[in-house]
Formats: sequence, structure tokens, C-alpha cells
Amino acid sequence: MGLDLGVERISLSRELLDCYHSALQDARQRGLAVWCELPHDAPADPVAGADGLLIMLIRPGTTEAADPAGLTTVRALAGRVPVGVDGGVTETLARECADLGASPIISGRALLTTS
Repeated sequence: MGLDLGVERISLSRELLDCYHSALQDARQRGLAVWCELPHDAPADPVAGADGLLIMLIRPGTTEAADPAGLTTVRALAGRVPVGVDGGVTETLARECADLGASPIISGRALLTTS
């Protein structure tokens, strides 16, 4: 289903990555990449079973501002594994993340609202 919608990857928490191992193998066979969502303050290590890492710059479901300290994690992982960012990504932060090698850069509310 996802391929005809243009879906390229699925991102899940580390816990769900372990729980849905066989379903994720099926997704890979269909051409989807499987990424692991990683809190920005987690150890900057690749995650077994993940094709890439999505660094979460805020806690999912919150409206916090992104923590720029998360760039340390992006910097440590970029070039070793595919790395993207999500959560509170402003225009300025998006540029910094892109310069570090992050892709995809996911932003919603932070670009669409003003304080």
C-alpha cells in the first residue's frame, strides 16, 4: 500500500522495532526503509535492525522547542548511518541539520506557526 502513496520509509521507536521484526522485514521486501526514532539525548550509536535513525529533537506529542543539543547526536551519527531529524525543527535549525548531513528533515508546526 505505502509504495503507491510515495512512502519511502517507516520510523518506529526502538521498542516497536523489536516487536514488529517480521512485519518490518516484509516492509523492506516491498522497498521501504525501516528507521528507528532516537531521542536526541540517547547514546549516539547505530541501532541494530534500523536502516537509518530519526533523531527526535523534542519528546513526541509535545509542543516544546527543539533542543539544539540534539545537533551533537546528529553530528556524531551523520556519515556513519543515514540520519534525519524531527520535532520542533525551525527554519534555522533545519539549515544547521542539513549542513550536518541530516535528511530527511521533518518539520510541521515549528515552520507554520509564529510565537
